[in-house]
Amino acid sequence: MTEPTNDADPVMARVIARQLFQTWKEEQALDAKETRRWLGGSAPAWIAMVVTILTAAFVGGVVRAEISDATDTIEKHEQRLDANDTKIADIKERLVRIETKIDQIRSDR
Repeated sequence: MTEPTNDADPVMARVIARQLFQTWKEEQALDAKETRRWLGGSAPAWIAMVVTILTAAFVGGVVRAEISDATDTIEKHEQRLDANDTKIADIKERLVRIETKIDQIRSDR
């Protein structure tokens, strides 16, 4: 027995193949769009983000250095004040001794 041939079968096969290929392309485009949406898809945006992170790290380092310098300066000022307090205490002690000597001299007269 011979099978009946239908000229529409190859045409339908091509149409179905085109539809399948078109559907596949659309799915690939959607996947690519989704990937771009999650990854940003924009080189300038990524560069800006990296620059922002690096700038924040640099500024943090600068602030830390400034805090360290300020702490050193404060410690130097505190040492200077302590030294002045010691000098004032020495001067007061000396003044008390002088006053004591003056009182002794007055009492001797």
